[in-house]
This record gives sequence, C-alpha cells and structure tokens, in this order.
Amino acid sequence: MSDITKLVDRGVPPNMRTQTFTQATVSVGDIILVKASLGHAARSVVITAAAAMTVRFNNYRTIFPVRDHNAWNDPWGALTPNLALGVQVIDTTNGVVSIAANSTFALDKDIPVEDIKIISASGNFEILVA
Repeated sequence: MSDITKLVDRGVPPNMRTQTFTQATVSVGDIILVKASLGHAARSVVITAAAAMTVRFNNYRTIFPVRDHNAWNDPWGALTPNLALGVQVIDTTNGVVSIAANSTFALDKDIPVEDIKIISASGNFEILVA
C-alpha cells in the first residue's frame, strides 16, 4: 500500500485542474491523494472499469488529541483539542463502492473527494478527478 500523487501545474486555474489515474500508476491497496494532486478536493470523479472493482472515498482522517489539563494553567484544557499534534489515521468505516464490469461510476458535486483507495481491481480502469 502506498500513497499516489500526480501533481497538476499550479499555474492552471483551480476550477480547470484535472488528473487521470490508471492501472499503470495505481495498484490494489494504493490510496490516490486527490487533494494533494489537484491542490483541492475533487468535485467530480469518473471511474471507468473494464472489470469489476471496488473503491472507498475519503479514507484519511486527522485526529487531534485533547490538551493536557495542566498545560498553560488552563482549567478548560482537557476539553479542547491540541491542534498542533494532529495525527493522520486511515478510517475504514466509510462504505465501499462496487463498480460493475464494463461500466462507469460518476460523482458530480455529490461529496468533496480528498482521496480514493483501490480496494480491489482485476482489470483495466481509469479514474478521472476534477
């Protein structure tokens, strides 16, 4: 499992940035870092699969621990998160999307997609993010 990033030229206006990922650059278990590639979360995603595949969207979450109660003599410290110590974890509670063979799956302004994990794929596929 690895994180895949394909940077888009930042000279391109944000609403015109697109990137394509295929089986040549992404394999099963990899996570496509869409936000890092485009510079923003994707508003539309189109996945075309020649064989059946499954994906999961928005896997990474940042968890912030609570502040130490005695830090800075703050009596409310135990109730506030420490934003300087965020830890990134993989969240597996999101639903898995199954895409049938020879079909296309599309999201158009449904959810902001920050990353995509390839759970399973047995053939050629193309993922277009914008």
